[in-house]
Amino acid sequence: MRSVADVFVKHAKEALVEFYGANPKGNRDYSCVISAREVSRLAGLIDPAKVVIGGASAAFVFNRDQKTIDRFIGELSYGGGAVNQVNIHLFVESMPFGGVGPSGMGHYYGKYGFDMLTHAKTMFVAPPDVAIDHLFPPFTKEKNEALKLWFEY
Repeated sequence: MRSVADVFVKHAKEALVEFYGANPKGNRDYSCVISAREVSRLAGLIDPAKVVIGGASAAFVFNRDQKTIDRFIGELSYGGGAVNQVNIHLFVESMPFGGVGPSGMGHYYGKYGFDMLTHAKTMFVAPPDVAIDHLFPPFTKEKNEALKLWFEY
């Protein structure tokens, strides 16, 4: 019998190929880190034995069970995330990116120090089965123009 994790990994790999093709790194819509120094730094932080595909400092959960969602939000450490969506929290300027470890450092005094020590965490919750097509590849000129309107709003 396959575990839920095995099924998830299988579907995640299928989705990666569906969005970016058999060679995602060769697809111009596939995100990458620009600085070679940062690539080396990030690679040193990742345990390759635990990465099944990709790797990031954000976290996402797809679930209908509120207890599972509450546990995900309350017990995991990550800079930002979403429920039933991916990366949408990056488009909402009023939602902070809390950061984890060194990426969460930087404000030490007054309200900023208090905020830093409380570990603000961004969480966008969307209804299940809702897809925002503009967030999925291919990133066409029309999609990019529509996303520009979101930023201007």
